[in-house]
Amino acid sequence: MAQLGPEDLAKLVEGMRSFESSITFFSSSTATDEAFFQRCIQAANYGTPAGTISETFTIAFSYYINGTEFYVLMKGTRAKSVAIKAALGSAHEITVDFVHMDIIKPISTADAGLTTPVWITVFNAGTIHDWLSGGTTPVTVIGTVIDATEFGCTINRNSAPDYTLGNPKPHSTQPHGRRISGDFKHLHTAVTMETNYETPTSGTILFVLATGISTLTISNASLKSLGRDAGADDTEATVEDIGYGSLSCTYA
Repeated sequence: MAQLGPEDLAKLVEGMRSFESSITFFSSSTATDEAFFQRCIQAANYGTPAGTISETFTIAFSYYINGTEFYVLMKGTRAKSVAIKAALGSAHEITVDFVHMDIIKPISTADAGLTTPVWITVFNAGTIHDWLSGGTTPVTVIGTVIDATEFGCTINRNSAPDYTLGNPKPHSTQPHGRRISGDFKHLHTAVTMETNYETPTSGTILFVLATGISTLTISNASLKSLGRDAGADDTEATVEDIGYGSLSCTYA
């Protein structure tokens, strides 16, 4: 068993501090929900950063300690990755991972550390979007409407903290290259997806979260993997499981 000697102790130093968090919510027709999801997805825009991934923001929440409400501020926040999942019989689930410049310890003053805070409306004040919200055919893949049974998309922002000598906390955070990927499952009723996979063919994937309200448009998408299982004792229809990659996406 290795021992920790004087030389090892002499070299122990404080490392770089990293601050991360995650939130899962269910999208609704509330304008705040829509704007928040858009902010996490949009391409970086350094020229006009307001309301985009290029602008950092502060997240505030509270909880009680011994009967007193305490507040936590997560400063210099950017989305690190955002994922949406749609499944049969479920509400659309959105998970966002964040990177921060700092997360302060709980304080008893609501707006300490914030300059003229603007509190965002509570999520989910409107109708929750679920598996029935996008109509009977909510998924279109490269021009073909499919009988989807599951759909997912992940937008990795590759946001990371920047450090400087003498400061254990980050100097700033920046998004570094958006990477888009996902997968979907659908009833195997045609060979269209296999044809697109073998060619290969690229195009647009559309996922309607809620008819007339919000649609995720995934552009320049190509199918990266295709699989299906079938057995003699199966009691369900054959389903194709397909993975894809994309160059860009928008949400409106």
